[in-house]
Amino acid sequence: ISICVFFLILLFEAPFSKIISKIHFAYIFITVNFLVILLSYYWITNVETSSLLYDSGASRLFSFSSFNDSSNLDRFEANVFLIQSYLNNPILAFQGYRDTYASVFQPLRLLIHQSFLEVFAYTGVPFSCLYFFGFVRVVMRFYHQDNFKYIYSYLTFTLFLHSSLQGATLTLFILILSLPSKSKRLHPY
Repeated sequence: ISICVFFLILLFEAPFSKIISKIHFAYIFITVNFLVILLSYYWITNVETSSLLYDSGASRLFSFSSFNDSSNLDRFEANVFLIQSYLNNPILAFQGYRDTYASVFQPLRLLIHQSFLEVFAYTGVPFSCLYFFGFVRVVMRFYHQDNFKYIYSYLTFTLFLHSSLQGATLTLFILILSLPSKSKRLHPY
C-alpha cells in the first residue's frame, strides 16, 4: 500500500501538493491514526473472518483473499484490546505497559501492528503525546512538495506495521527527508 501511495503522489504531485500543503501534518497524522482505530472496531464487529489459514509467505502480499484472514483480525483485536485496557485502567494508560507489553500481548496472539498505538502501548498516553508532538515538529521542518511522497508513503507504512515510529526505521526516514531536494540543491560552479 505504501508503494502505491508513493507512486500515486509522484504521478499526481502538483494537484496533491496544492491540496495537502494547506493542511497541517498534525491534523492528517491524528486523523488517519484515528481512522485506523475506527477501522479496527468496525473490523472486529462487522467483518466475517475467512477460514483461510494464515500465510506468512510473500504471496500473501498479492492476494486479496488474505485481507480477511485471522492475522488481520488479530491485529485489529490488539488495537481494540489496547484502547479498552486503557479506558478501563487510567493508571495503566498513564504509565503504559512498558516491559510487560510482550508478556501481556503475545499469549493472546495480539501484537499491535499499528506503530502509533504501539508507542502508546509501551509508554502510556502522556509520554506518547510528547513523543508525537516532537515527531510532528521534526516532520514539519521537511514538509514541502519534494518530500510529500516520502512523508505520506511512510505514514501509510506506520498505519499497518509495527516499530516504524521508533529506532532505526524512524532515523532512516528522517535522514531521507533531510537529503537535499531538487529545488534546494546548490548549483555547482
